[in-house]
Amino acid sequence: MIRIAIVYEEWNLLKEMELVLSADSEMELVGIYHNQQSLAEAHGEIKADVLLMDLDDRKQNRLVWIDAAMRKNPALLTLVFTHVCEDQIVFEALRSGAYGFLLKEDIPERLIDSIHQLKQGGAPMSPSVARKVIQSFWKNKLYAEVDYLSFREREILNLISGGYTYHEIADSAGISPHTVHSHIKNIYSKLHVEGRKEALKKASLLGLLDPPNIPRPAG
Repeated sequence: MIRIAIVYEEWNLLKEMELVLSADSEMELVGIYHNQQSLAEAHGEIKADVLLMDLDDRKQNRLVWIDAAMRKNPALLTLVFTHVCEDQIVFEALRSGAYGFLLKEDIPERLIDSIHQLKQGGAPMSPSVARKVIQSFWKNKLYAEVDYLSFREREILNLISGGYTYHEIADSAGISPHTVHSHIKNIYSKLHVEGRKEALKKASLLGLLDPPNIPRPAG
């Protein structure tokens, strides 16, 4: 029997999860909590194997609950879920001790299998979450390959991204076209690329480009 505790935010989703869990004879729901106090009071009493935690609560930082719960029960396996797959939430949840991460849209089809995966030593994730985790590894590899860009070089890189010509960049940055050319040459060298298109692609992957809010000069 796998003992389950749930920290919920949305009543309808809680009811849906209860229905899904009831369809598996190996699942036993031993606790339902809605706030930090009720969960904290139960830590010493509840002997759950898996904690299902809804992170969509802007009033409370539920990530700290994961660490608190694991301190009380080191064997506890936490599976978190949200509506949106945001980098910050995904990686903070995993760093906080979550063993799995599902999007809410995947709960009906993936919840039971995900719980079994946790108990078997796996780390279940929705496909889009798993993709972010994998991308983080090759992004780190790219970062390791790229030399540090100066503030001026990043400024020029963003102007290039905005479609600026050499002369327009020079006017915007208050430098000569020759200096612009030197900066661009250094940018290509540091990014280990051969040209503009490749530089912008790599810069985008590395998050070096700012939002497109720099209007080009009027022709």
